Amino acid sequence: MLEIIRLGASNLTIYGTSMNKLSSRNHVILMMTVEQRAYIGEDGQPTREQVAGGERQHVKRGLLTIVDLAGSERVCKSGSEGQRREEGKTMSHSLSALGNCVDSLIDSSRTHVPFRDSKLTRLLTDSLGGYSITCLC
Repeated sequence: MLEIIRLGASNLTIYGTSMNKLSSRNHVILMMTVEQRAYIGEDGQPTREQVAGGERQHVKRGLLTIVDLAGSERVCKSGSEGQRREEGKTMSHSLSALGNCVDSLIDSSRTHVPFRDSKLTRLLTDSLGGYSITCLC
């Protein structure tokens, strides 16, 4: 798993702006499927044959999602131009869409949560809604 994290870190794009010398230009999302398997025999205890053969296997699955969001920058203050300016706009748009989703989830009078407004919120749909526990730090 550490090798996957290293690979992702090597693809991270960082450029300096007038607001931040080491500005991350992307959001980082690590999604891991975690499985727990229990083998249960007739007496309630697994035998070696059952474990090897996979008999009466009970599986619990969960999705662990770790997200590092790029910061939002005001274009006029960051001094970004060209491609960097477009990256900043995209980051701000996705953060705004995430805020809209959180607002919709909090407000019980709203019937629609705009998960489809950005790639970020689409990827985080399972983490934000349904049977999930979410922690924002």
